Amino acid sequence: MPAEHFTFSTMVLPAGCEGPLHLHDDVEEVFFILKGNKVKLMCESEGEYYETHMKERDLVSVPASIYRGLVNEGIEEALMIVCLGTNVPETPTYPPSHPLSQVKRPKPGAE
Repeated sequence: MPAEHFTFSTMVLPAGCEGPLHLHDDVEEVFFILKGNKVKLMCESEGEYYETHMKERDLVSVPASIYRGLVNEGIEEALMIVCLGTNVPETPTYPPSHPLSQVKRPKPGAE
């Protein structure tokens, strides 16, 4: 049975790798660390930069329209649960300086 109001997924982040800064204009995003003890969460909003370090069993919720990214600073892969507050989230937005911001994807339903 498909979810109606959220997206639930797992994310594996190898040691030394990152999930780049991005934002979701439409929904908050929740991260729950299942495995990993040196995961850095970075957030940026209106020119302010914040970071915190997470370990196993830590949970954080990031509101909509705030850039967020993760870096696994540990020596083992990190495993986390990621939840978004909608069943079909909009495509994330990346900072203008990030190479992913240059990738152009067709809008769903557009041909």
